[in-house]
Amino acid sequence: MHFKNDARGLNFKIKINNNFKTRYLLIIGEQGVQVNLHDPQALKNAKKLFVNAVNYFEDMYDAMKDCDAITILTEWHVYRNLDLEKANSLLKHKIILDTRNVLDPQTCHQAGFLYEGVGRR
Repeated sequence: MHFKNDARGLNFKIKINNNFKTRYLLIIGEQGVQVNLHDPQALKNAKKLFVNAVNYFEDMYDAMKDCDAITILTEWHVYRNLDLEKANSLLKHKIILDTRNVLDPQTCHQAGFLYEGVGRR
């Protein structure tokens, strides 16, 4: 199965430009996943480490085009202000996995997304 995923927010901690311990990146190639990556700070280091299976984008909305899902891995301010209507028009499937719980679940559901916040009940 080919899953094209938009992973946004490469680092686990905000304001840190060091992705060497980001476990997420270690499994990308092993799973056959194609990733479109956006991160306000960590793209430069990521480009040095991971060439295969990763497409890098300076603009988060460009990264979303024709993707199956959005995965939010950091709490960057830009992700808290995600334009859900714009994202909805770009994605193939309306899925958001929010590992930092930066988005309001009800707002996402009302915008037509299947939303899952990690650790939320």
